[in-house]
Amino acid sequence: MLLDSLFGFTKLDNLVFVVGKGYHKEGDIRAYTDEVPKELERELIKTGSPMEKVLKVTE
Repeated sequence: MLLDSLFGFTKLDNLVFVVGKGYHKEGDIRAYTDEVPKELERELIKTGSPMEKVLKVTE
């Protein structure tokens, strides 16, 4: 298992677990719902996995 604290993800076999993503800037729910998926996608790109393979997102 690879734990990469610099990128905030853990890989296990063909699974990727991304942690700690959220919107921590000024704005309303529209800004939050726009920015969080973009941030998640940027993290997934670092792992080599596309957004289309996301199975579950929790808050």
